[in-house]
Amino acid sequence: MKRKYILIIVFILLCGLFPARVFALADSDLIIRAASAEDKLENSSGILAVDQFPARITVNVTVQTGSLTGVWLEHNGQSREITPDYAIVINDKESCGPYTITGRTDRGAVLTITANVVFEVKAVYDIRYRTVAMNVKEIDQNEKAIENFDEPQRIELENANTVAPSEQEKIADWIGKNDGGTYTLKGSLVVEIHSLATGKIYGIYDTDKDFEKLVRSFPWTNPTKAAFATMRKAEITYQAPVKINVDGTWCDESKQEIYGSLSAQDKGVPVLLKPCQTTDISFAKEDIPLPSEYIYTGLEWDYTPEGGGYADGQSPDQTSISQDINYQIPAAKYYFKFDKQDIHNLSVVINAPETVYRGDKYTFTVTYKNSGTQAANGVSLKGKTDGKQIEEIPASWDFQAGESKTYIIERLADTSNDVINLWANIGIPDGYNDANPADNTATAEIKVQDKPEDKPPGSTESCDLKVEIKAPAEVYEQEEYSFTVIYTNCTDTVLTGASLEAAIDGRGVDSIPSQADFKAKESKSFQVKTKAGEKGTTIHLTAKVSPPVDCTDTNPDNNRAAADIKVGERYDLDVQRITPAAYKENQSVISTIKVGNTGSTDFTPGEKVSVLFNIPELSLQKRVDAVVMAQDTWNVVAVKWNTPSVQADKNITLIATINPDKTLTSETTAANNTYTQKAVIKNVIYDEPEENIAVPVPPPRSDQPRVTWQEQRYENGKFVWRQFYAELKVNAYLYYDTKDKGYLKSGYGFFINVTASVNTNYDKPELITDAQTAEVYLPQYLYETAIPLLSDSKNHFTFQENPSSPFRYKKQYVPVWFPDNTEYIVQLLVTDVHTPGGTLSKWITGGDLQIFVSDSMYSDDVTTAE
Repeated sequence: MKRKYILIIVFILLCGLFPARVFALADSDLIIRAASAEDKLENSSGILAVDQFPARITVNVTVQTGSLTGVWLEHNGQSREITPDYAIVINDKESCGPYTITGRTDRGAVLTITANVVFEVKAVYDIRYRTVAMNVKEIDQNEKAIENFDEPQRIELENANTVAPSEQEKIADWIGKNDGGTYTLKGSLVVEIHSLATGKIYGIYDTDKDFEKLVRSFPWTNPTKAAFATMRKAEITYQAPVKINVDGTWCDESKQEIYGSLSAQDKGVPVLLKPCQTTDISFAKEDIPLPSEYIYTGLEWDYTPEGGGYADGQSPDQTSISQDINYQIPAAKYYFKFDKQDIHNLSVVINAPETVYRGDKYTFTVTYKNSGTQAANGVSLKGKTDGKQIEEIPASWDFQAGESKTYIIERLADTSNDVINLWANIGIPDGYNDANPADNTATAEIKVQDKPEDKPPGSTESCDLKVEIKAPAEVYEQEEYSFTVIYTNCTDTVLTGASLEAAIDGRGVDSIPSQADFKAKESKSFQVKTKAGEKGTTIHLTAKVSPPVDCTDTNPDNNRAAADIKVGERYDLDVQRITPAAYKENQSVISTIKVGNTGSTDFTPGEKVSVLFNIPELSLQKRVDAVVMAQDTWNVVAVKWNTPSVQADKNITLIATINPDKTLTSETTAANNTYTQKAVIKNVIYDEPEENIAVPVPPPRSDQPRVTWQEQRYENGKFVWRQFYAELKVNAYLYYDTKDKGYLKSGYGFFINVTASVNTNYDKPELITDAQTAEVYLPQYLYETAIPLLSDSKNHFTFQENPSSPFRYKKQYVPVWFPDNTEYIVQLLVTDVHTPGGTLSKWITGGDLQIFVSDSMYSDDVTTAE
């Protein structure tokens, strides 16, 4: 019997009617089920058909998060509180109509659905009608019209009873508010009249505006005309979501200087939250690490507006805060306050000549400096030449912020040693936290040379000086690089006062002295460190050496040197790991590959970075293109693949290669582009359970119902880190013939119904698998042997056919020996929900999975004579 042919009384209430961008973010905290003998609804409004009177509509309300605080039923303007398991009795046609069911939790979640109970009448004539749309004429809030349409606005319906997904965003745009309010869309239904035999469409009618034309144009029966009359008024109730405005801010004590911030969305909370959803969020001081000079002073929390259980406050000791999030939460600001201390830095530098002649006077300077932002008093100063105290330097000094003090020291090189050692130190006062103690001490060496013999006036000597440049052929943009200039005296005589020059793109190099003295056959090397410019340019290096005035160079061709360095892009792509290393047979699985980008190059989608994943043993190959990574960062690449059936554990090799086609040619090395991981596909075997007459306590279990991870994205021209989460929700219950009586006799069987769902904010939901395994553990098997459940549809599980059942029912049985007046507790594991952040699993013990056992099947044995 198809829904489109029935007579209906329509009043549709949709909770969770949101735009697509919100609709798929998460499930409801509550589950409301309503069912007739012909139809059932779960967390959605719709139609429940009955074909006889009296009829029963069963209602079952459970929660996935929090505790249920109440359930209410509304019909014909009357509302009353009901139990979570309730039966509505439909005695006649007048009892049909909309029944609105509302559930609430202690966490503030509210879910409402409407079950429209209709009486079905089989169609027998060729001319039929189907409900195809609703014409909306006005929108009300709190029984007041807030919008009237000059022309009715059409909303398409599916299966004659639910709003088409394509229309959901249209309704949200009409309301245009994110305030958690309830809005009622009022209008009438639209029907299409057609021939059952030929499919010809005779017309489309608004059941209110076109009512007279509709009922007179076709040979309808009186019941059908009455049905059209009930369709002249229809309503849809829309519950607006709420924009979650919760932020953490890291700042100074006045909240004027901001050091960093995180929003609720950065923590995985959706921008818009449905009234039937709740979540929670935590902020901690360590979420944004600050340097050591930032001293934590406390946490402040502000709510706008206050009230309703939300009060402002602060604590000097609290370093984290957790907050339940529901649609009633006001805007919340959490301030992690810090006192930024002043930077202290004392340093000393010695400037001295490289060489002196023995017996000559020489001069050097010692500079003491306070680079900090505060004064430093009583700072000790020390200086020594060859271990002797320098008397010109005072024992201490009071420094103002930024002040330096330079002492010019003059000495005579009257030593027989070849080196004069200089040493200086600036002390750190008590209570002074120096930011860089490494520069509190300085040393220097001055080489001592013997004077050359005087030469006759006007005479010159022959010499040979040469210069070389040792430089890399390529450096990388905006990175430091170095090159070496080597000046050599190729003769056997001492040279005094040779001229040295070096330049980068025509600009002189200050770190190379303009003159130098050379011993016989001596070379002097100068390493120059500087920074490269833009990629694609060329750096021109030049160097020159000139002989002293009293020397003639016999080989001037080697007095000059030049070199060119190309400036390119520097990067190194690598694969760092592949996880996990173990998989089960016959599953859709996720392998997560961590890749890295070391260097100064950003890789946007246009750079075409690819990752190739393959498993040789399975002849499997997967490719992921357009991987993005900012310079010196990493990212995660997830690959979905299917494991085969195996007769025994099968060893496999996971291989991931970045830049497999070598289209990116400027890598420093390709040696780390491939990563190999040994892995295994496990053969899944379930042992035959062995019954034991003991009644054990269910053991504790550990699970992982929620995972979080980070991935990099390129959005609006910049790289951003997105934090993702996935959470497994499981609803499960047992049912049996005497459940409404509150007990089951031992020896009888029970069914199980398991429904799983995954809440996530991941922007690639296709890389999150369904729940693929569900197992129960029973007391008669000591909770040790798993009994696998059958997946009869997506994320839904029941018992498999029981071979010990006479009719192979999908049941398990309470052992006949099970003690009276004892709870029979079932443990359930739902797992193998694979995500890029790991595998989700959830255990449920008891609750809706336990049965009170009273009496046994033997009391029902009617074959025993009295």
